[in-house]
Amino acid sequence: SIRSLKKNIALHQQKQQNPNKYCPGWDGKRKKEKEGLLWYWEKEIRRYEKQVLQAEEEMKRRDGGGGVNR
Repeated sequence: SIRSLKKNIALHQQKQQNPNKYCPGWDGKRKKEKEGLLWYWEKEIRRYEKQVLQAEEEMKRRDGGGGVNR
């Protein structure tokens, strides 16, 4: 659902803002590993945002007929 997708977006944004909380050993990771995780989380955010847009468009399409079949 859109709600769960938005929760996933928020979670991944939190991971980006506070990686130590979500990734044990963050401080001990090499720079490339950290960059890779940050990139992955950003990619996931974009994927979830795309899914939200698709779901919203589908809802609009379904409701576009006025909501009542005649």
